[in-house]
Amino acid sequence: MTQYHQKKIAMINDLSGYGRCSITAALPVLAALKIQCCPVPTSVLSNHTGFPVYFFDDYTDKMEPYIEKWKELGLSFDGIVSGFLGSERQIQIVKDMITEFKKPETKVIVDPIMGDHGETYATYTETMCRKMRELAEMADIFPIFARRIRFQKGLSFTILCVAFGKAVGSLIYYYNGWLP
Repeated sequence: MTQYHQKKIAMINDLSGYGRCSITAALPVLAALKIQCCPVPTSVLSNHTGFPVYFFDDYTDKMEPYIEKWKELGLSFDGIVSGFLGSERQIQIVKDMITEFKKPETKVIVDPIMGDHGETYATYTETMCRKMRELAEMADIFPIFARRIRFQKGLSFTILCVAFGKAVGSLIYYYNGWLP
């Protein structure tokens, strides 16, 4: 008899109560693929920031103790995915988490949600762009979309090449049995 192992992904992203984005969007898709979504919330919002008003609760201070419990339990993941990260500290926490939890078979996906409509978010500093570049270098899959950011505003040509290579590589993972 074969032992069944349900795939698990640590999903590091914000949680918006209303609107199709972040963990709210990822969870049902992963569930339909029979992959367990293990959320690591970076913040909780009443609705996404495209609305004129929203409630926002920053979870940066809660992320490390939250992840620490997973370490204590010896948990492991088939994938680690990061979405929107709102500070240099959150980027560092994700880098540390990848270092701690990544095994040879673990796939890391970094989606550097740094802007929309060709503009970098006002909250993204040059330092955050540099830190995101470092995080991107840890990725196995890098699904960056040119519409999200203007490359001359903090991302070098090198990261564009890395993004292209990782995007092509992501197609290969789908055909190598990572997804059920």
